[in-house]
Amino acid sequence: MPFCDPIRQNLKRHNALDFIGEYLSSSDQNWFLGIGKVSEWTSLTGAANDNYPPSATDSDTTETEFWRDLIATKRIADSDISLVVPRYDWTGGEIYTPYRNTIDLYDDTNPAKFYVLVDDERVYKCIDNAYGSPSTVPPTHTDAQIRQLADGYRWKFLYQIPESKRKFLTRTYLTEGTNIGIISRQGYMPVEYVDFLRLNDDRTLQFSVQQAAVDGEISFTEFKEEYYGFVTSDGTCLLPDTANEGISITGSGGTTGDTFIGYSPSLVGAADNYVNRILSIDTGSLIGTRRTITAYSYNASNSQGTFTVTPAFSENQSLSGAQFSVLPMIVLEGDGFAGTSPPNSSLVYADINVKFGNTLTGGTEGCDLYTARKFVSSFEMVDTGRDYTFVNVTDVRGLTFLNTTGNINDILLPVISPPGGHGSNPVRELGAAAVMIVKDFFGGENNTISVANEFRQFGIIKNPDLYKPIIRMFTERGGVTGSFTVGTTASQGFTGMDGTTGYSLAQGTVVDWRSGLTASGGYGTGEVRVTGITGSFTYLGILDSDTGATFGIVGKETITKAGGEARRITNLEVVSADSAILTSNEFVQGQYVQGIGNTAGAVPPSRATGRVYSYSLQSGSNTRANLTVEDVNGTFTEGEKVIACDYNLTPLYSLTSANALKIGAISAASLVGVSPVYKTTTKLTVNGGTAGGLFTTSTFTEDETVSFVSADSSYGTIVEWTATTGATNGTLLLSGVNGTFVAGMTSSYTYSDSTYVATITEVTQEPDLKYRSGEVSYIQNIRPVQRDDDQREEIKIVINF
Repeated sequence: MPFCDPIRQNLKRHNALDFIGEYLSSSDQNWFLGIGKVSEWTSLTGAANDNYPPSATDSDTTETEFWRDLIATKRIADSDISLVVPRYDWTGGEIYTPYRNTIDLYDDTNPAKFYVLVDDERVYKCIDNAYGSPSTVPPTHTDAQIRQLADGYRWKFLYQIPESKRKFLTRTYLTEGTNIGIISRQGYMPVEYVDFLRLNDDRTLQFSVQQAAVDGEISFTEFKEEYYGFVTSDGTCLLPDTANEGISITGSGGTTGDTFIGYSPSLVGAADNYVNRILSIDTGSLIGTRRTITAYSYNASNSQGTFTVTPAFSENQSLSGAQFSVLPMIVLEGDGFAGTSPPNSSLVYADINVKFGNTLTGGTEGCDLYTARKFVSSFEMVDTGRDYTFVNVTDVRGLTFLNTTGNINDILLPVISPPGGHGSNPVRELGAAAVMIVKDFFGGENNTISVANEFRQFGIIKNPDLYKPIIRMFTERGGVTGSFTVGTTASQGFTGMDGTTGYSLAQGTVVDWRSGLTASGGYGTGEVRVTGITGSFTYLGILDSDTGATFGIVGKETITKAGGEARRITNLEVVSADSAILTSNEFVQGQYVQGIGNTAGAVPPSRATGRVYSYSLQSGSNTRANLTVEDVNGTFTEGEKVIACDYNLTPLYSLTSANALKIGAISAASLVGVSPVYKTTTKLTVNGGTAGGLFTTSTFTEDETVSFVSADSSYGTIVEWTATTGATNGTLLLSGVNGTFVAGMTSSYTYSDSTYVATITEVTQEPDLKYRSGEVSYIQNIRPVQRDDDQREEIKIVINF
């Protein structure tokens, strides 16, 4: 079987984008970065070996041990992940590779350095490197033009890295070690495509460049180096060499047509000498205008030549006093067209100009005498064109190739821009095929996790389960905001077959309550969430232990995945469809909204639905409001109307009423209510009893294993031990728990040459995540990192595709 060709960069990029898609707020996937492993690394002989952590093997045992050693995780959010590309800082004296549409810029073993980062923020693409010369002048411009600098390099500004993306910048550095030798670690920088600008967006420069990009333009024409110094004019260059030279028009009244009279002592007398050359107007109101010369005659008595051009000049276009040049004609043909060039609106194809020098090596641009040999120094685009995918030079008039029989298409190489044009999509243009995840843990995360120990391992987990599922129930009627108190017990109400009422054994702890409407239309608008559930909740009722009120249940769902308890919300700007004055109650928390289209605006109904999370009038406006919806099903359409519905999606108002608003703008989905940290540790309160002494700070030792027994034995690794005041009690924080701890279990241990018995009085903290749930996708073993209250540990992971 033959070897496969390398995977194209497009496929790598798509894989990277698909990977990022699972981390977005709109995705139903949840990814977490976890840290753990408080105990030392050991060698094969069992000796401590923290300086040389082992490689994480791809085995089931490694995954199990990762889970057992885990102490905390944090959800990876949209802002924690980015596409990245290798970072190349502009360095004086470096030779950079120019972009060419004909070469592989992304070779796996030897990628081209065709772009640079300047001052840690601005990114430029090399368009030409002055025949392989070292770059000595850094680019600084931030407009959409390709700029040529003093060292001959041409650069295209692509984007400026926004502040929110600076955390994805890493530097290339060397790592040296006794056992590993010298390893170069590639630096990376973020890259993104700006689909739209948000309020106060600091990506306006990039967006402007993207918008200005021209698909299939010929932004540069390469003069092949081996032919440089061998291409000259053959009598067509006529740059003005005295202040008196100029042209005047025939006729009167400033009217021009296809014929004019030009004056210069350098004009050649031979008839038709300049036919099929380009007339270029170099000064005056028509500067930049180019025409094809179709006929020429010469009057030697007054050094005047009569030129006929096509297309004709328009009426009232004055050429009087203007200076001109006669230049070679180069015809480009392909599948594209001329771009926007007002002075030359009749152009059909992209257009090229020629620049000259006086010497074999180019010399000073231009020429002073007609009789001087004029060497071509460069080919410059006058009109870069658009929509080209291929182009050829089909005709050349006015150039001589010295000592060569080369084909003009070998000498002249028009460089076609990438799809979309230079700067249209930096993600594609720079070959983004890697993703960086950056997540940090700061101190104790508001006293959520321990800082008393180190961690030696981090990894990524996809869709782990909650240790205790949450049931989300929608109530038949609403209540006041304080109807349910977080932390209290809500129990199940029921009605028996004989008509008696009571309460079942189903109950749980309230973790969230959102009140709904108590009046008409309040059906299903209230919501209560409970966890730590015993029994089974049914569609009967739920009792508020605070008020004694029972709320009927009209719908419920069980949340089992970590991150699933977060609310995915979408912000809609709504506008009064008929300019009616809005109030603050067009939409009410807990109701539903539905997209019903807009006949007047020819917008078909999307039938998208969502549950109202919040609604408020915009500041200073009574015709615009902000509507935030969650649990969106479908896709709302800008310009369509939305209307309030009940739990069964029955409209609450007439579709033609003033309550029907239309959508003015739609923002990307985001998350609210995300738990900042998910703990995977267990905390025990223990008592030393009266059997012989007090606990001290060294009664239990971090990193050691402690076990408690009753009928069965359970054990875990000590992350932190704290002896309480009086030292008759203490708390143990454990990772890697095996078994189940309950009050009354005891642990025998040896301390100060005596044996004491510690008894569990309470399990005060259980893990937030279910052990060995979800999928471990990445594990990295590292040297120990000691945690501290004021320390931020920033973890960066680069994944290449």
